[in-house]
Amino acid sequence: MGTPMTNSLPDAIDSAALQRWARACAQTLARQKEEINRLNVFPVPDSDTGSNMAFTMASAVSALDHALREREVKKSRSRAGNSAGIGSRPHRDDDTELTTSEAAIALAIGATKGSRGNSGVVLSQLLRGLAESAQDGPLDGASVCDALSNSLRFVQAAIVNPVEGTVITVLRSAAAAATSVARSTDSARAVAHAARLAASRALERTPSQLPVLRRAGVVDAGGRGLVVLLEELERVLSSRPGEMRDGDSNDVDFHDVDSARSDGKTAWASDDDLLWGSGQSRPDSSASDGVNASRTPAPGTGNGETGGGSSGGENTTPNPSAAQLEVMFFIENTDLEDLRTFLVPLGDSLIVGALTDHSARIHIHTNRAGDVISGAYERGDVSELTVETLHQVSADRPSALQTARPRLRSVLAVVPSEDAAVFFGRAGADTVVIEADENAAGQHQYEVVCEAIEKEDVDEVVLLTNGIVDPNDVDGRMPNVFVVPASSLCAGLAAMAVHDPSQSLDADAAAMVDAARGTTTMTLTYDDLGDLNDMGHRSDEESTSAELPPPPEVVRAWKTVSELLEKGGELVTVISGDDQCSHVMRSLSQSDTAEYSFFTIPKCGAAVMIGVE
Repeated sequence: MGTPMTNSLPDAIDSAALQRWARACAQTLARQKEEINRLNVFPVPDSDTGSNMAFTMASAVSALDHALREREVKKSRSRAGNSAGIGSRPHRDDDTELTTSEAAIALAIGATKGSRGNSGVVLSQLLRGLAESAQDGPLDGASVCDALSNSLRFVQAAIVNPVEGTVITVLRSAAAAATSVARSTDSARAVAHAARLAASRALERTPSQLPVLRRAGVVDAGGRGLVVLLEELERVLSSRPGEMRDGDSNDVDFHDVDSARSDGKTAWASDDDLLWGSGQSRPDSSASDGVNASRTPAPGTGNGETGGGSSGGENTTPNPSAAQLEVMFFIENTDLEDLRTFLVPLGDSLIVGALTDHSARIHIHTNRAGDVISGAYERGDVSELTVETLHQVSADRPSALQTARPRLRSVLAVVPSEDAAVFFGRAGADTVVIEADENAAGQHQYEVVCEAIEKEDVDEVVLLTNGIVDPNDVDGRMPNVFVVPASSLCAGLAAMAVHDPSQSLDADAAAMVDAARGTTTMTLTYDDLGDLNDMGHRSDEESTSAELPPPPEVVRAWKTVSELLEKGGELVTVISGDDQCSHVMRSLSQSDTAEYSFFTIPKCGAAVMIGVE
């Protein structure tokens, strides 16, 4: 019996919603694989990221279908037993239903054992993180947040040399946004929306983080695939059951997804092995106890036939002139740390996608495939082995996206300290630090800014002055540079909040100028606040159990804030130079009709900055 139909939107991910999501992801990745392939220029431009992610997700759905079939067989046997009067187990109409945990585990194992390529192994770790969070049942907002955090942890552990500007950057942003929203809601839909939005914005910034993407005029391919998964999750949670077509196993043509197996098939273990999380502790070995039960010599390695393997530990230096091969395999009953240590010097793009503590899907690019394979067979039970030549797209032949790429734009914020640089960097801006110096000449500041702009290596630059450099010294002196005359860090943050790189330069910059100019900023010096102790009290007065009144200058500034809010202000941003100042500002009364944000940025150029929008 299926899940009852309701008219309400799902606000948690149960087994039915999880299965709809998985099938939707497989279908969408299959449809968009060529588009994602064209984005693939890192770590090697072999134009296969979309195909690999589509194949891996199709493998996950295949394992899910296998688990459903196994459950149907069990149900049929149970009915037969009951009709014959055998056994005492009562009949249940929903025996064919997998629990949320069982469905998630099937997807994770299917993806791990059937993953293809660098991106496929990363995808398997995303599903592994989901399975770990689903052990207690349907996923609410907090569980979705945990799933993304678990996935980030697993992906970080799997990738030996992580690089920013790739899928790990996009995943980190999604997990951070989910964590923030989950503090105030249990809604899986709200958390999924926040994660998708943050991931999309992080994806847009990947060209500014990875030069090879910037030169090619593309975003990260793996990151785009992750956004597809989050888009489908939000769509499932925003649709009533029945509004989305669930699809069936025939909706995705697994052979069209470009099968990686020589026989076109993937072998699955029994239902009891596959569903290792069904109310039981996870075993040390992987799902399949019928694959490679005994260790056998690696094929093609006896005489060093594969990949130029060597014997006796000689010739340990990779040969740069040898053809690079992509080697992938599933390994069980192994020490993963020992295996990782062994593989690191043998190639690059190494990913150890763990399924359990002693089993994993391995991916590596190497010109010593023989050593990799023989060493793997010595260290565990190997299955699902594939060796493929890396077919790189010529750098001299631009892709369709490269020939008609969008103009690249960055935001460069002038900031007074490294602490402020970190803060604006998290908001998505590149930064140049010009420390406050009354003797600093305007010409020197202009030269520093020009040098920073030249390093941006983009088509268009939006420059946030943040009250540190004179906009008139810069405006109109450099082509394709639009100056936003933000009078303070608060005004600069207001401008960053409306930055939209998908708009034209003129439209984007105009919106940022309006936001900056629409921000009224007040600045308080340390003299205005007086000497404060660690609790934010003035040290010249005796501390009592009651909170002491704030300094007069603070009271006057806060009164001005109230007046601005009465005239239509809605947002109040408070930047404090240290925790003591922040304590004072947070203790002040707040309007119920306004939104307040408090930040601590050491060396921000003042004791307190207050911005009202």
